[in-house]
Amino acid sequence: MIGKVKNIIEGRNYGFIRDEDHNEYFFHRDNFDGDWGELNRLIRFGEPPVEFDIKDSPKGLRADNVKLAVESV
Repeated sequence: MIGKVKNIIEGRNYGFIRDEDHNEYFFHRDNFDGDWGELNRLIRFGEPPVEFDIKDSPKGLRADNVKLAVESV
């Protein structure tokens, strides 16, 4: 699935991704495959596109296997 990083909660190592249908998914740094510092830098300039899988968790659906989309690199 493709979406955009809506925000990252500073100092907490998690954030939220919004998909094309405006659904939001929680994601944690442990589920991000890439440079967390680069993601934080990119979000200052907008909402970087990411690819991700949706996984069920005890608290609902969340983003898993999150990585920057090819177009943003």
